[in-house]
Amino acid sequence: MDLSKILFIVLCVTLLPFGFASMNTTRLPSEEVDALREIGSKLGKVWSFDEDPCGWPKLKNDTYDDTVDCNCDSMTCHVVNIDLTRNFLDGTIPIEWGSMQRLLIIDEAARDASAPAIPRDTEEKAQGSQMSGVKVFEGASTASLTSFAATDFDYLTYRTVEDNMMSGIIPEELGSLARIERLFLNSNNFTGEFPASFANLTTLKELTVEDNMMSGIIPEELGSLARIERLFLNSNNFTGEFPASFANLTTLKEFRIGGNSLSGKIPEFIGKWNNLNSLRIQASGLEGPIPSNITLLPTLTDLRISDLNGPDTPCPPFINTTPFENLILRSCNLIGNLPESLSDGLKVLDLSFNKLNGSIPDSYNNIKKTDHIYLTGNMLSGSVPDWMLKEGDQIDLSYNRFTYESSRDLRCQRRETKGAVSCLGNMNCPIIHTSLYINCGGKGLSVEDKFYEEDDLDSGGPTRFFIVTDRKWGFSNTGHFLDDSKRDSYIVGSASPVNSSELYTSARTSALSLTYYGLCMHNGSYNVSLHFAEIMFTDGREYSSLGRRVFDIYIQGVLFEKDFDISDEAGGAGKVTVKTYTVNVLTTLEIRLYWAGKGTTNIPSRGVYGPLISAISVNPNFPIPRNDGSLRVGTVVGIVVGAFCAIVLILGLLWWRGCLRHKDANELAFSTSNWDEIASSALMISLFFTNFSGYMAPEYALRGYLTDKADVYSYGIVLLEIVSGMANVADRAKENHFVLLDRAVALNNTGNIMELVDSRLDSKYDMQEVMVVINLALLCTTISPTDRPAMSLVVSMLEGRIVPQSFVSEQSMSMSKMDREKMMKQLESTTESQIEEMSIPYTDSSMSAVDLYPVDRFSEYLQKRDGEAKKLLS
Repeated sequence: MDLSKILFIVLCVTLLPFGFASMNTTRLPSEEVDALREIGSKLGKVWSFDEDPCGWPKLKNDTYDDTVDCNCDSMTCHVVNIDLTRNFLDGTIPIEWGSMQRLLIIDEAARDASAPAIPRDTEEKAQGSQMSGVKVFEGASTASLTSFAATDFDYLTYRTVEDNMMSGIIPEELGSLARIERLFLNSNNFTGEFPASFANLTTLKELTVEDNMMSGIIPEELGSLARIERLFLNSNNFTGEFPASFANLTTLKEFRIGGNSLSGKIPEFIGKWNNLNSLRIQASGLEGPIPSNITLLPTLTDLRISDLNGPDTPCPPFINTTPFENLILRSCNLIGNLPESLSDGLKVLDLSFNKLNGSIPDSYNNIKKTDHIYLTGNMLSGSVPDWMLKEGDQIDLSYNRFTYESSRDLRCQRRETKGAVSCLGNMNCPIIHTSLYINCGGKGLSVEDKFYEEDDLDSGGPTRFFIVTDRKWGFSNTGHFLDDSKRDSYIVGSASPVNSSELYTSARTSALSLTYYGLCMHNGSYNVSLHFAEIMFTDGREYSSLGRRVFDIYIQGVLFEKDFDISDEAGGAGKVTVKTYTVNVLTTLEIRLYWAGKGTTNIPSRGVYGPLISAISVNPNFPIPRNDGSLRVGTVVGIVVGAFCAIVLILGLLWWRGCLRHKDANELAFSTSNWDEIASSALMISLFFTNFSGYMAPEYALRGYLTDKADVYSYGIVLLEIVSGMANVADRAKENHFVLLDRAVALNNTGNIMELVDSRLDSKYDMQEVMVVINLALLCTTISPTDRPAMSLVVSMLEGRIVPQSFVSEQSMSMSKMDREKMMKQLESTTESQIEEMSIPYTDSSMSAVDLYPVDRFSEYLQKRDGEAKKLLS
């Protein structure tokens, strides 16, 4: 073979691919080429049409996709997939898609494990036929759907415009997609009402509009979607009642309706959706009870119901044959015992923040392999099973009533609590603090003249409790991020400072409940400032700007903010907002941030939701005591002991003078004639303890009048201090007010008086006896002397372990007619003679002095001794 032939063969082989490329180019219909040109032009996408579109380079990674795929047979080629995931495109939805008459739009990329896979038969149809597909711009287009020519897509069976910045209303024209099977409109910024025309999509199997801003009622017409299997309506602003026509949707396998503002009850017919695998009704606005047939559905593996409105309802029934993996019935107003028949395949069990009581069933030994168990915030009691102590991993039993003996070896987050975790109640306080500054999730930082302590020593966890070394403050976290394949992070950061302050470059976050505790605080009024900046979303023309973080704020157990949104409050992401609240603190400050199921959960990625806080600052509303703002415990103890000794000294003097014992008429006259001498002595002692005015009766503290009921008042204060373990220090923010007494009266008026009991007692007390002491203390500390019992009657009440009901009713009537503050003002203007008229000793008709102190040989001895003493003094 000569050289010329060889060169010709080599040239043919070399040019053969270009010939095929030319053939492929010519086999792509001209209308599809023209459509691609228009799509690129309207979206600002630069494509080179000097090359074969089916041979364009494919650029792809975990977060970005830029591919065009073709399917060819022997005669023609068709575009089967256009994927422009997060290309940050602008423009409108091109109507030129209508030129691709057989489009099959497939969504395969950028899906995580929780999203369903594309059905194999659908994928095979796209690859083995002349049908073509487009995966539309997951990312940041700012288009609308108003220019979408739905009638051009007669063969369209799959369409997605998810994860973009599309806005406006969803046009009714979409209802003309006669063959559509899967329609994804989620994670955009669509507003307006749900198109009723979607009822015409009788072939539809999957429809999702979650994470948008749609509103209005959900159309009854959607009940005609006879083939629907997956319907996501969550994280919008839908209102009205649950459509009754949804009873027809028996083909449903997955349904989500949370994060809305619906009304009415959870419908019973959901329990007849026998194909249901996943049901999520979180923060939907609906009321309980949870229909019993829902928890008995045989195929249900993922059940999440939370934050229901309405009254308390019994916990629904369960059978261990239901293959639950995720069982969440959180904050559903459930009462009764824990459900016993649970399957051993559980991964998450969350029954937190209900009113469940009783003990942990022995049958829970079968679920010891469960990854996460949350039972916090109930009224559970009894002992904690050994397997939870020894084998349990992520288990939260805090804020319950378990016996101390069974839980003493648990970490604080698993131990019994009353208003604060138990280890806080048992904490010794060498120093009392009057301020607190925390850089949440960040390092120690000086801002102006304040130093914000570091909060990056502990990364947190699903059931984590942490206290700093000096025991000044701590935090607890409950919850983990669901549906998130990556490792959970409870400290997040921003690459650049926010508002030119490093205080907002980091934050601590939580999937459910994040609580900060200020420990060993000086009792009094404080300004609590919470610093926020949204650093996980963006602000501008980006997809991540669509995220909405919504949570509730509680301080000292009181709800201060419902559905708080950082970005809305600050005027955008990356901006600072500081919320300040005035609260009263008794030793422990508690700040709790709670996710109640609202907001987005998938933007910018799955698992971005829940409370987030950048910093905390707490400043006193009272003059700071000496010793650099720290009041040592020894001082407090000295105050209490000194005041008690003064009371004992007064009572001892009165006893020695015979004022508190049984006397005949002559003795009583002698005692009365010497009362001035005794009163003068008592006054001198009282003046010695002028700084301890919390023990003084109001008539003496305000007017200097010493009545025969002043000692009763002081004794009542001591009783309150014994029960609560706290001192009755003055409230610097309110004149003539004392923190302990005001708290006792407030708790009594709200029916929560047992919260006054010292948490360090760990339930080791007789509740009836404690109630007697508390009620007696409240009687002794009434404003008017006439409302207080005599000291002899006080002793009788303590010995008899009962407080006469007449006293309780009288006090209640008195408090309902005039509050304590008005009575204090009235007392300030009362004359000495009026107070003396008020100070008539009270004698219960059912008792007498003889009954209280019967005469025996010992009392005869005392009478004889007093008689001799009178002779010496005369």
